Amino acid sequence: MPIPRRWAFAATFLFAGACASNSLAAQNSSGCLPADTVFVPMHLTYLRSLVSSTDPSDDSVRVKLGIPKANPSKVSLVTSRTTCVKAVSTLNAKRNEPNAVRQVWVFALGGGDYAVEDPAINPAPGEWMPVYILDRHFSFKNILYGW
Repeated sequence: MPIPRRWAFAATFLFAGACASNSLAAQNSSGCLPADTVFVPMHLTYLRSLVSSTDPSDDSVRVKLGIPKANPSKVSLVTSRTTCVKAVSTLNAKRNEPNAVRQVWVFALGGGDYAVEDPAINPAPGEWMPVYILDRHFSFKNILYGW
């Protein structure tokens, strides 16, 4: 026996509403963005190279950013919600967006510092994606552009 059309519509509406409320709940609180299979591995490779390289150009970048040389095995994606929320608070203060809800990637850089990216930030045309460098106390240090 076929389902009456209005029941099918109501069931679809309720299912969509339940899905939306679950995703809205996730979007209404800041925290860690889960790793993807493309960008996070690329970022980890770059950051591991940056913190451990002996190349003078990499040394120059590290010095400008205030990042100490570190063991590349210590560079990792952070999944602690507490850490991500603290990083979001610093980003929001730096960007003058005090109530912004963000899902971010936080990378521990091995020397106590963090690199923080919010992939939802849309840089202006011709600008690079900002990656915020924070110290171990989540104080802003610098911005890395262009990865």
